[in-house]
Amino acid sequence: MSAGMIVASGAPDVVLTPEALSRLYGVDVAVARLAGIEQQVCVPVLKRAAQPDASA
Repeated sequence: MSAGMIVASGAPDVVLTPEALSRLYGVDVAVARLAGIEQQVCVPVLKRAAQPDASA
């Protein structure tokens, strides 16, 4: 839901995609399946700051 409106419906494997969650929340998201328990988890992807070039 966003602003009280349903933005997607269906099976979790279909609607809980990194692209859809990123559009909804405005951050990069990774979706993974936990081994052994068959559950999906969604986590934000942190962007690293550019590292200075050590060869300069």
